[in-house]
Amino acid sequence: MTLLLPVPARLGLLTLSIASALCAPAVAADNLEDESIETVSVWGTQVSSSSRYLGETDLTVKQPDHLSDLLRDIPGVDVGGTHSLTQRINIRGFTEQDLDITVDGASQGGKMFHHISNLTLNPDILQRVDVAVGASSILTSELGGAVAFETKDPYDLLRANETFGARLSAGWGSNDSQQGSLTVYGLLSDEWDAMAYISRFDRDNFKDGDGNRTFGGEGEITNGLVKVGWEPASGHRFELSYDKYRDKGDYLPRPDMGVSFNRNRTGEMILPVTYDRDTATINYEYTPSQAIELKALAYYNQLSLTRDETEFATHPFLADRKGVNVAEDTNLGVKLSVSQRIGDHQLAYGAHYENQDNDTQFAKPGVQILESADKIALYVEDKIALTPRFSVTPAARYDSFDRRATSSSQRYDDVSLALGAEFVANDYLTVFANSRELHKAPPLSESFTTTALSESADKDLKAEHGRTDETGVRLSNAAAQKDYLLTANLTVFRTELDDEIVVRSYKDGGGNWAYETTNRGDVTYRGFEASTYWAWQQWTASASYSRTDVSYSEAYQLDQIFGRARHLGDTVALNADYALTRWDVLLGWNTQIQRSTTVPDSNLTKPGYTVHNVFAQWQPMAVDGFTLTAGVDNLFDSRYRSHASTSGKRGAEILDYEPGRNIKLTASYQF
Repeated sequence: MTLLLPVPARLGLLTLSIASALCAPAVAADNLEDESIETVSVWGTQVSSSSRYLGETDLTVKQPDHLSDLLRDIPGVDVGGTHSLTQRINIRGFTEQDLDITVDGASQGGKMFHHISNLTLNPDILQRVDVAVGASSILTSELGGAVAFETKDPYDLLRANETFGARLSAGWGSNDSQQGSLTVYGLLSDEWDAMAYISRFDRDNFKDGDGNRTFGGEGEITNGLVKVGWEPASGHRFELSYDKYRDKGDYLPRPDMGVSFNRNRTGEMILPVTYDRDTATINYEYTPSQAIELKALAYYNQLSLTRDETEFATHPFLADRKGVNVAEDTNLGVKLSVSQRIGDHQLAYGAHYENQDNDTQFAKPGVQILESADKIALYVEDKIALTPRFSVTPAARYDSFDRRATSSSQRYDDVSLALGAEFVANDYLTVFANSRELHKAPPLSESFTTTALSESADKDLKAEHGRTDETGVRLSNAAAQKDYLLTANLTVFRTELDDEIVVRSYKDGGGNWAYETTNRGDVTYRGFEASTYWAWQQWTASASYSRTDVSYSEAYQLDQIFGRARHLGDTVALNADYALTRWDVLLGWNTQIQRSTTVPDSNLTKPGYTVHNVFAQWQPMAVDGFTLTAGVDNLFDSRYRSHASTSGKRGAEILDYEPGRNIKLTASYQF
């Protein structure tokens, strides 16, 4: 990220830049008018969300090694799973299968295996994360919202007057992890730029808050990223990138279900696993003026899961899997989007085509599953300024999904409409409301199981339809030119979904597991997100409170349904930072408070918890480019599990406990 700071006031400190410039733009603007400007490059991740209003984006310095480190304090958002294989994002009760998740624009959609996540990602290389909490915008293709991850570019890293640079980083965690990375970047000419990044993260079996050593989590992650950019003329930019992610280790058979469940089912068994992602993109951006922006993207994204199940596949039902099994999910797509202002109209329109191919090869020769689908989307949105203070946004979207699965083949088409309104009551208060129709076709079967071989589809299987509505207010005192910034946001929402699609598991006449894709009934999600943010001199603080309630028209049988909802209780997040300018140090504190919740139509109660995290960062002016960051996650060593993690009871209770206290230390040098 690039921050603009006055030379005399430059503190050489990453997060002091946040406190004095980023979080108080109106105040900083006055201070910058008569002073020269220099650009300070920092290594962090900007996190923006529709459920909180900061006036600017948030820059995190949390030494993230799991997505929860970046996203868990966003109102309405949680991240479940303690393993690198099980990082599952939850937005308003919707899990990754119903979220539009992209990495540098490349779709991460699909379903590899119900015991792991489809998202394989290294938080260290992220530059921006944009989270759409809820699917109120027609630009979002899924039911629950969207998360767009963007990796770093050379221009994010170059400092003032630099043409080349490099960065070395090394990190250590007391709860058994080590990591390191090397980045080189620069301008090859007036038109060409490039960067290369490589990292390695080694992880052993952590201890939970009670000091119990886990097993089945030991492994290593390597990640490499190469980007080349070309700007042949003003307003034109081409960029080619290749992202290679490798996760290898000896892991639990069911990584999302915790140590005690796995031990109850399969003793101390661990399986050799490799989980890989290869993502290649070609981007073109055309910005001839501030009134129009065109983006075109072609992408290739492949997930590959390889697991040796020689020891695991002892049941006759799993005879085809005795040996090495491989599944590959490939998404190949193109996107075109245009943002254009014409008079009082702010238009957004575009198209998206994607081919999905799933290829599973079991250990037994000749036993293979091939499924595919073609997805087409067209959309248009027009924000119309009817008056200087009041605007309406009508929108329409067409979706087509041609599904060719083992259980059934069918094409699903639908047109959905949306309408939004925004009223700027005064310089401090904005009121908004949005409503959108929802549609989703039945997805392909999950890849890495025998599910598809024994799966049937209801002959009357229908696409899901529904509607989401939200209304709220945003407050900000930025226009008052005070010496502090105060913002607040409140959103109340309701999402109704008809004919929810689930995969029902049952025992057939021979005692073997069988599966059926069917419509279960209707489901309603309702709740709110409230947040406030304050910045004054060296202080910044924020607080949020969110709640999601889920109700079903039919009983939710946890032992028979691979359902989509991860039921969240009331969640409170508190943050405070203070910059010690005299010593070039930033101090930070974060608290997560989760109240207990009971899953509807069940006797499952998820206990509440409170977790505290602290950090300090030192970026001395005397050593240009050097940064030392220390932190303690789970300061008081609480034993807890995220409400977004897999829960329930199938013979044994599923208890995926989070790591206990973890002291982190990271040193980096940019030159």
